[in-house]
Formats: sequence, C-alpha cells, structure tokens
Amino acid sequence: MEAFVDGNHVWLRNIGRDLYLHVDADGLGVSVHSRRAVLQAAWIVHLSGDHILLHSAVYGRYLGAGLVQYIFGPRAMRRAAILAVPRRSWTSWSGVSSPIAWESIAADEGSTDDAVILRNITGGYLRANGRIRRWNTAVSVSDAPAPGELSNMSFWVAETIPPLPARMDIPLPVEAPHPLHPISQVGPLRQVFYVRAAADGSVDEDAWEMFEVAMSHSLDNLTLELRNRLGLDVYFTLMLCIRSGRYGRLVPLVVDLSRNNYPLHIVLLTHGSPAALRYPNVHA
Repeated sequence: MEAFVDGNHVWLRNIGRDLYLHVDADGLGVSVHSRRAVLQAAWIVHLSGDHILLHSAVYGRYLGAGLVQYIFGPRAMRRAAILAVPRRSWTSWSGVSSPIAWESIAADEGSTDDAVILRNITGGYLRANGRIRRWNTAVSVSDAPAPGELSNMSFWVAETIPPLPARMDIPLPVEAPHPLHPISQVGPLRQVFYVRAAADGSVDEDAWEMFEVAMSHSLDNLTLELRNRLGLDVYFTLMLCIRSGRYGRLVPLVVDLSRNNYPLHIVLLTHGSPAALRYPNVHA
C-alpha cells in the first residue's frame, strides 16, 4: 500500500492473472494485459481523505464502477469503466457516493507481494475476469458479502513507476495541413475546449474557448490546430494537458487521442512553469 502516495504513478498488477490493468483504446473501458512498458498501463494516484482515486496517465479519466452487466447468483457484476469527474465535488453528488472513489484493504494474510483489495465506495470489488476463460481480459466490479470470500482475481499489487528526469518528447508531425483544407473543416466534427493556465497551473474557468476539429485521433492534428489558433510554437512552448471534469487533475497528452467522440478539455501549460507535470518512466 506504500505505492498509494498522492501524485505517484503506479502499475496495477492482478495476482490471479499476473497481468496489468490497462485503459482501452476507446478511453472508456479497462482490461488486463501482459504489457507493462506502455502509458496505457500507468495510473496516477489521487488521494482525498481516506479514499483513493486512480486516473489514467494517458487519457486522464478516472477508474470507476460502471453499470450492472448481469446478476450471477447473489452477486451483481458491474463493468469497470473510465469515468469523468462530476462538475461538483467528487465526494458526493446529490447525496450519492461517487463511483470513482476506492478504498484499499489489505488482502488475506496468505497473499503475496503486499496485495490489496480495491473496494468501490458504491459497493463491490475490482476483479479481473478470465479465471477459466483465459481469453477474457475484461475487468469487473463484483459484489461480495465480505473481503475474506474473494479470490486472488480481486488481489492487486500497486507497483511504483519512477518519474522521467525530463519531459517526454512528442514526435514532430511529418507535414502541416494543406492551407486549402484546414483540419477544422474536414469530416465529422469533435468539440475541443481549451484554456491557457497561469504559471502556477490555476485555470480561469470563465476563459475557456471552443472550436471544432475533424474527428481525428491524431495528437499532431490537434497540436497543429492549436498552434494555428494561438500563433505559438505549441511543440516547444506549451504542454497540452487533458482534464476530466472541473475537479479532475491534469494529465499531459503525449499519445494519440482516445477512440471516442467525447468533447476534449485541454489545459495549456507553459514548459518550465512551476505547474509542469511529471512523466512516468514506463520502461524502468
């Protein structure tokens, strides 16, 4: 449990499958895979009181309990999902506990590697599927009467990811968009909200601007569009960060966007500012 330190990057390894928790390419689901040296397997710890929040180091959205998938005997199985943070305080929204908040409970004494159980505060425990059907890499939130009745499919080990000594480089695009075919006017559109943060990372919530771009998952295309609009060399001057909900923490964008058409909320930080964020060294 020592890895659950506020701001830490961690891998979450499932004991039963010996696989790592990944965010899916659609940015909405999660699954377990053997790959560890990828950003999709990195999670950022966000502590609030006695609760743990885990947000993706690649897409910024938070790990939570989704809707009920099916009832199996006395237990309900919910899909583990990547959720945004409500615009109000995460701890309570109209009196309902947030599905993105987790409690860390020490696993049985017989478990190894300091394994923990992650209990969602709305009820249920994070578990990997596929004990028998090994092809099933899905992750669920399963109701259970007590932690002692859980198998090692619900046991997780948080492994600390060391930070990179410098910011992660983003490859430059091969070419700029054609001047007669600007990115913002080609194909189906996706909303992008953006704001430039102050040096300390604070955001003026009344300063957000919006534009629409073609439905592309290319980070290069988004960066070029922002560069054209701001008149700045975004690649070297600014750091693009994604924010999931008003109370979500910033995550630097360093890979292509998730494969969904949800609106993006981009906060622009100046490189070298006190608010500059850490990058995980997933190859360590």
